[in-house]
Amino acid sequence: MFKCKNYILKGFILLVSILFLGACRSADENSVRIGILNGPTVVSFIKMIADKPQFNGKNIEFVVKDEPQQIQALLLKNDLDFAVLPTVMAVNLYNKGLKFRMAACPVWGTLYILTNEKTQDTLNISNKDIYVFGQGGTADILLQKYIEDYSFENVGIDYSYNSNQDLAQALLSSKIHYAIISEPMASMLLSRNSNIRIVSKLHCEEYIFNKETDIFVQTAFVINDRFWKHNENTTKAICEKYAESCSFANDYPQRTINLLEKYGYVRPGSLSPSSIKRCNIKYFGAFGIEKELTEYLKLFYKFEPKSIGNKMPDSKFIYQQNS
Repeated sequence: MFKCKNYILKGFILLVSILFLGACRSADENSVRIGILNGPTVVSFIKMIADKPQFNGKNIEFVVKDEPQQIQALLLKNDLDFAVLPTVMAVNLYNKGLKFRMAACPVWGTLYILTNEKTQDTLNISNKDIYVFGQGGTADILLQKYIEDYSFENVGIDYSYNSNQDLAQALLSSKIHYAIISEPMASMLLSRNSNIRIVSKLHCEEYIFNKETDIFVQTAFVINDRFWKHNENTTKAICEKYAESCSFANDYPQRTINLLEKYGYVRPGSLSPSSIKRCNIKYFGAFGIEKELTEYLKLFYKFEPKSIGNKMPDSKFIYQQNS
Protein backbone atom coordinates (compact mmCIF):
# COMPACT_ATOMS: atom_id res chain seq x y z
CA MET A 1 0.00 0.00 0.00
CA PHE A 2 1.07 3.61 -0.40
CA LYS A 3 0.20 6.83 1.32
CA CYS A 4 -0.22 10.28 -0.25
CA LYS A 5 1.03 13.39 1.53
CA ASN A 6 -0.58 16.78 1.10
CA TYR A 7 -3.56 15.27 -0.64
CA ILE A 8 -4.80 18.63 -1.86
CA LEU A 9 -5.82 18.54 -5.47
CA LYS A 10 -3.62 20.90 -7.45
CA GLY A 11 -5.41 20.13 -10.69
CA PHE A 12 -7.12 22.72 -12.78
CA ILE A 13 -10.62 24.19 -12.78
CA LEU A 14 -12.19 24.28 -16.22
CA LEU A 15 -14.86 26.95 -16.59
CA VAL A 16 -17.06 26.74 -19.65
CA SER A 17 -16.91 30.48 -20.09
CA ILE A 18 -13.15 30.36 -20.69
CA LEU A 19 -13.78 28.47 -23.90
CA PHE A 20 -15.54 31.51 -25.32
CA LEU A 21 -13.60 34.39 -23.78
CA GLY A 22 -10.42 33.80 -25.78
CA ALA A 23 -10.32 35.59 -29.10
CA CYS A 24 -10.38 33.14 -31.99
CA ARG A 25 -7.33 33.21 -34.22
CA SER A 26 -8.34 33.74 -37.83
CA ALA A 27 -7.42 31.09 -40.36
CA ASP A 28 -5.55 33.56 -42.63
CA GLU A 29 -3.03 34.92 -40.11
CA ASN A 30 0.60 34.96 -41.20
CA SER A 31 1.88 32.69 -38.44
CA VAL A 32 1.13 29.24 -37.12
CA ARG A 33 1.44 29.02 -33.33
CA ILE A 34 2.72 25.73 -31.88
CA GLY A 35 2.78 25.34 -28.09
CA ILE A 36 5.53 23.04 -26.84
CA LEU A 37 7.06 22.07 -23.52
CA ASN A 38 10.66 22.55 -22.52
CA GLY A 39 12.23 19.10 -22.29
CA PRO A 40 11.75 16.10 -24.60
CA THR A 41 9.27 18.03 -26.76
CA VAL A 42 11.84 20.73 -27.53
CA VAL A 43 14.31 17.97 -28.39
CA SER A 44 11.79 16.54 -30.85
CA PHE A 45 11.20 19.95 -32.48
CA ILE A 46 14.77 21.30 -32.47
CA LYS A 47 15.50 20.61 -36.16
CA MET A 48 12.23 22.31 -37.12
CA ILE A 49 13.07 25.24 -34.82
CA ALA A 50 16.46 25.58 -36.52
CA ASP A 51 15.08 25.28 -40.07
CA LYS A 52 12.44 27.98 -39.54
CA PRO A 53 10.17 26.54 -42.22
CA GLN A 54 7.29 28.36 -43.86
CA PHE A 55 4.05 26.74 -44.96
CA ASN A 56 1.96 28.46 -47.62
CA GLY A 57 3.51 31.78 -46.65
CA LYS A 58 2.95 31.26 -42.91
CA ASN A 59 5.83 31.37 -40.41
CA ILE A 60 5.98 28.97 -37.50
CA GLU A 61 5.88 30.60 -34.07
CA PHE A 62 7.00 28.26 -31.30
CA VAL A 63 5.58 29.06 -27.87
CA VAL A 64 7.82 27.24 -25.38
CA LYS A 65 6.59 26.77 -21.81
CA ASP A 66 8.00 24.98 -18.78
CA GLU A 67 4.82 23.35 -17.46
CA PRO A 68 1.83 21.60 -19.09
CA GLN A 69 -0.61 23.89 -17.27
CA GLN A 70 0.81 26.83 -19.24
CA ILE A 71 0.08 25.07 -22.53
CA GLN A 72 -3.35 24.18 -21.21
CA ALA A 73 -4.08 27.85 -20.46
CA LEU A 74 -3.23 28.83 -24.04
CA LEU A 75 -5.46 26.07 -25.41
CA LEU A 76 -8.31 27.27 -23.22
CA LYS A 77 -7.91 30.75 -24.70
CA ASN A 78 -7.94 29.27 -28.22
CA ASP A 79 -4.50 30.82 -28.71
CA LEU A 80 -2.67 27.88 -30.32
CA ASP A 81 -3.00 26.11 -33.66
CA PHE A 82 -0.96 23.07 -32.58
CA ALA A 83 0.35 21.90 -29.22
CA VAL A 84 2.17 19.04 -27.52
CA LEU A 85 1.06 18.17 -24.00
CA PRO A 86 0.66 15.05 -21.86
CA THR A 87 -1.83 12.69 -23.48
CA VAL A 88 -3.78 12.41 -20.22
CA MET A 89 -4.22 16.18 -20.05
CA ALA A 90 -5.18 16.32 -23.72
CA VAL A 91 -7.90 13.69 -23.23
CA ASN A 92 -9.19 15.48 -20.13
CA LEU A 93 -9.49 18.77 -22.03
CA TYR A 94 -11.10 17.05 -25.03
CA ASN A 95 -13.65 15.33 -22.80
CA LYS A 96 -14.49 18.74 -21.32
CA GLY A 97 -15.29 20.21 -24.72
CA LEU A 98 -12.12 21.68 -26.24
CA LYS A 99 -12.16 21.42 -30.02
CA PHE A 100 -9.00 19.71 -31.15
CA ARG A 101 -7.78 16.35 -32.44
CA MET A 102 -4.76 14.20 -31.59
CA ALA A 103 -2.53 13.92 -34.66
CA ALA A 104 0.36 11.88 -33.25
CA CYS A 105 2.38 10.67 -30.29
CA PRO A 106 5.91 12.09 -30.69
CA VAL A 107 7.44 11.35 -27.26
CA TRP A 108 7.00 8.03 -25.47
CA GLY A 109 8.22 7.02 -22.00
CA THR A 110 10.75 9.51 -20.57
CA LEU A 111 10.06 9.34 -16.81
CA TYR A 112 12.66 8.10 -14.33
CA ILE A 113 12.89 7.66 -10.56
CA LEU A 114 16.05 9.46 -9.45
CA THR A 115 17.75 9.44 -6.07
CA ASN A 116 20.72 11.12 -4.39
CA GLU A 117 20.89 8.56 -1.55
CA LYS A 118 24.27 6.88 -1.18
CA THR A 119 22.95 3.55 0.08
CA GLN A 120 23.37 0.56 -2.20
CA ASP A 121 19.80 -0.72 -2.04
CA THR A 122 18.07 2.16 -3.82
CA LEU A 123 15.91 -0.14 -5.94
CA ASN A 124 13.61 -0.85 -2.99
CA ILE A 125 11.48 2.26 -2.48
CA SER A 126 9.44 0.85 0.40
CA ASN A 127 9.27 3.33 3.31
CA LYS A 128 10.57 6.12 1.06
CA ASP A 129 9.05 9.49 0.21
CA ILE A 130 8.84 10.02 -3.56
CA TYR A 131 8.31 13.57 -4.80
CA VAL A 132 6.15 14.13 -7.86
CA PHE A 133 4.93 17.24 -9.62
CA GLY A 134 1.25 17.11 -10.54
CA GLN A 135 -1.23 15.07 -8.51
CA GLY A 136 -3.30 12.90 -10.84
CA GLY A 137 -0.88 13.51 -13.71
CA THR A 138 1.14 11.06 -15.78
CA ALA A 139 4.05 10.67 -13.36
CA ASP A 140 1.75 10.28 -10.36
CA ILE A 141 -0.46 7.56 -11.87
CA LEU A 142 2.45 5.59 -13.32
CA LEU A 143 4.26 5.76 -9.99
CA GLN A 144 1.15 4.35 -8.28
CA LYS A 145 1.12 1.55 -10.86
CA TYR A 146 4.85 0.92 -10.29
CA ILE A 147 4.31 0.67 -6.53
CA GLU A 148 1.44 -1.77 -7.03
CA ASP A 149 3.31 -3.89 -9.58
CA TYR A 150 6.31 -4.40 -7.30
CA SER A 151 4.39 -4.53 -4.01
CA PHE A 152 6.37 -1.75 -2.36
CA GLU A 153 4.97 -0.79 1.04
CA ASN A 154 4.48 2.46 2.93
CA VAL A 155 5.61 4.68 0.05
CA GLY A 156 4.82 8.35 0.59
CA ILE A 157 3.91 10.29 -2.56
CA ASP A 158 4.54 13.99 -1.97
CA TYR A 159 3.15 16.71 -4.26
CA SER A 160 4.45 19.73 -2.38
CA TYR A 161 6.62 21.16 -5.18
CA ASN A 162 4.93 23.51 -7.61
CA SER A 163 6.92 22.79 -10.77
CA ASN A 164 9.26 20.23 -12.29
CA GLN A 165 12.08 22.78 -12.09
CA ASP A 166 11.53 23.22 -8.33
CA LEU A 167 11.49 19.46 -7.93
CA ALA A 168 14.76 19.03 -9.83
CA GLN A 169 16.45 21.81 -7.85
CA ALA A 170 15.35 20.23 -4.57
CA LEU A 171 16.87 16.90 -5.61
CA LEU A 172 20.05 18.62 -6.75
CA SER A 173 20.43 20.42 -3.40
CA SER A 174 19.54 17.25 -1.41
CA LYS A 175 16.43 18.78 0.13
CA ILE A 176 14.66 15.63 -1.07
CA HIS A 177 16.06 12.18 -1.87
CA TYR A 178 13.71 10.58 -4.42
CA ALA A 179 11.84 12.22 -7.30
CA ILE A 180 10.24 11.49 -10.66
CA ILE A 181 12.17 13.40 -13.33
CA SER A 182 11.83 13.38 -17.12
CA GLU A 183 14.60 13.39 -19.70
CA PRO A 184 16.54 15.40 -20.69
CA MET A 185 16.36 17.05 -17.25
CA ALA A 186 17.35 13.73 -15.67
CA SER A 187 20.62 13.67 -17.63
CA MET A 188 21.34 17.29 -16.72
CA LEU A 189 20.97 16.42 -13.03
CA LEU A 190 23.22 13.38 -13.43
CA SER A 191 25.87 15.59 -15.02
CA ARG A 192 25.74 18.16 -12.22
CA ASN A 193 25.79 15.85 -9.19
CA SER A 194 27.64 12.53 -9.17
CA ASN A 195 25.53 11.31 -6.23
CA ILE A 196 22.33 11.43 -8.32
CA ARG A 197 21.52 8.23 -10.17
CA ILE A 198 18.62 6.48 -11.85
CA VAL A 199 16.67 4.00 -9.73
CA SER A 200 14.29 2.83 -12.43
CA LYS A 201 12.38 3.92 -15.47
CA LEU A 202 8.62 4.25 -15.08
CA HIS A 203 7.08 2.07 -17.73
CA CYS A 204 3.92 0.38 -18.96
CA GLU A 205 4.29 -3.38 -18.81
CA GLU A 206 0.99 -4.16 -20.53
CA TYR A 207 2.24 -4.76 -24.04
CA ILE A 208 -0.31 -5.76 -26.64
CA PHE A 209 0.11 -7.85 -29.78
CA ASN A 210 3.81 -8.56 -29.12
CA LYS A 211 6.67 -7.65 -26.83
CA GLU A 212 7.89 -4.93 -29.18
CA THR A 213 4.66 -2.92 -28.97
CA ASP A 214 4.97 0.07 -26.64
CA ILE A 215 1.82 1.52 -25.08
CA PHE A 216 3.52 4.40 -23.25
CA VAL A 217 1.67 7.04 -25.29
CA GLN A 218 3.00 9.79 -23.04
CA THR A 219 2.43 12.85 -25.22
CA ALA A 220 -0.16 14.06 -27.70
CA PHE A 221 0.49 16.34 -30.67
CA VAL A 222 -2.87 18.04 -31.11
CA ILE A 223 -4.40 20.29 -33.77
CA ASN A 224 -7.04 22.96 -33.21
CA ASP A 225 -10.22 22.04 -35.13
CA ARG A 226 -10.54 25.58 -36.39
CA PHE A 227 -7.09 25.38 -37.97
CA TRP A 228 -7.13 22.01 -39.72
CA LYS A 229 -10.63 22.48 -41.11
CA HIS A 230 -9.42 25.60 -42.99
CA ASN A 231 -5.82 24.49 -43.66
CA GLU A 232 -5.75 20.78 -44.49
CA ASN A 233 -2.72 20.96 -46.80
CA THR A 234 -0.75 23.06 -44.33
CA THR A 235 -1.71 20.72 -41.50
CA LYS A 236 -0.44 17.73 -43.46
CA ALA A 237 2.82 19.52 -44.33
CA ILE A 238 3.44 20.53 -40.70
CA CYS A 239 2.85 16.98 -39.48
CA GLU A 240 5.29 15.65 -42.07
CA LYS A 241 7.92 18.25 -41.15
CA TYR A 242 7.53 17.46 -37.47
CA ALA A 243 7.92 13.72 -38.17
CA GLU A 244 11.18 14.53 -39.98
CA SER A 245 12.38 16.56 -36.99
CA CYS A 246 11.66 13.63 -34.66
CA SER A 247 13.62 11.30 -36.96
CA PHE A 248 16.53 13.76 -36.97
CA ALA A 249 16.73 13.64 -33.17
CA ASN A 250 16.90 9.85 -33.26
CA ASP A 251 19.33 9.58 -36.17
CA TYR A 252 21.69 12.41 -35.22
CA PRO A 253 21.76 12.74 -31.41
CA GLN A 254 25.03 14.72 -31.29
CA ARG A 255 23.84 17.19 -33.93
CA THR A 256 20.61 17.47 -31.94
CA ILE A 257 22.60 18.34 -28.81
CA ASN A 258 24.58 20.95 -30.77
CA LEU A 259 21.35 22.64 -31.83
CA LEU A 260 19.89 22.51 -28.31
CA GLU A 261 23.04 24.21 -27.02
CA LYS A 262 23.08 26.74 -29.87
CA TYR A 263 19.54 27.87 -29.16
CA GLY A 264 20.07 27.96 -25.39
CA TYR A 265 17.78 25.12 -24.33
CA VAL A 266 20.52 23.21 -22.47
CA ARG A 267 23.85 24.05 -20.89
CA PRO A 268 26.90 23.10 -22.99
CA GLY A 269 28.16 19.64 -22.02
CA SER A 270 25.09 18.71 -19.98
CA LEU A 271 23.77 16.08 -22.43
CA SER A 272 25.18 13.04 -24.19
CA PRO A 273 23.83 11.05 -27.15
CA SER A 274 22.47 8.50 -24.67
CA SER A 275 20.42 11.32 -23.08
CA ILE A 276 18.73 11.95 -26.41
CA LYS A 277 18.03 8.25 -26.87
CA ARG A 278 16.41 8.12 -23.41
CA CYS A 279 13.99 10.85 -24.56
CA ASN A 280 12.32 8.05 -26.56
CA ILE A 281 11.26 10.22 -29.49
CA LYS A 282 9.27 8.37 -32.14
CA TYR A 283 6.61 10.09 -34.24
CA PHE A 284 3.59 7.82 -34.78
CA GLY A 285 0.36 9.06 -36.33
CA ALA A 286 -2.49 8.70 -33.86
CA PHE A 287 -4.64 6.84 -36.39
CA GLY A 288 -2.06 4.03 -36.35
CA ILE A 289 -1.81 3.61 -32.58
CA GLU A 290 -5.45 3.72 -31.48
CA LYS A 291 -5.21 0.35 -29.69
CA GLU A 292 -2.02 1.34 -27.87
CA LEU A 293 -3.64 4.65 -26.88
CA THR A 294 -6.70 2.83 -25.53
CA GLU A 295 -4.58 0.46 -23.42
CA TYR A 296 -2.57 3.38 -22.05
CA LEU A 297 -5.66 5.40 -21.11
CA LYS A 298 -7.18 2.39 -19.37
CA LEU A 299 -4.39 2.63 -16.78
CA PHE A 300 -5.45 6.15 -15.89
CA TYR A 301 -9.13 5.27 -15.92
CA LYS A 302 -8.31 2.51 -13.41
CA PHE A 303 -6.19 4.55 -11.00
CA GLU A 304 -7.71 8.03 -11.35
CA PRO A 305 -10.73 8.37 -13.70
CA LYS A 306 -10.84 12.14 -13.14
CA SER A 307 -7.43 12.47 -14.79
CA ILE A 308 -9.01 11.79 -18.20
CA GLY A 309 -12.37 13.40 -17.53
CA ASN A 310 -14.08 10.26 -16.14
CA LYS A 311 -14.45 8.62 -19.54
CA MET A 312 -12.53 7.33 -22.51
CA PRO A 313 -12.42 9.70 -25.51
CA ASP A 314 -14.64 9.01 -28.50
CA SER A 315 -13.31 8.12 -31.94
CA LYS A 316 -13.33 11.76 -33.07
CA PHE A 317 -10.39 12.44 -30.76
CA ILE A 318 -8.11 10.88 -33.40
CA TYR A 319 -7.24 13.10 -36.35
CA GLN A 320 -7.81 11.25 -39.63
CA GLN A 321 -5.63 12.81 -42.29
CA ASN A 322 -7.11 12.91 -45.78
CA SER A 323 -4.91 11.28 -48.40
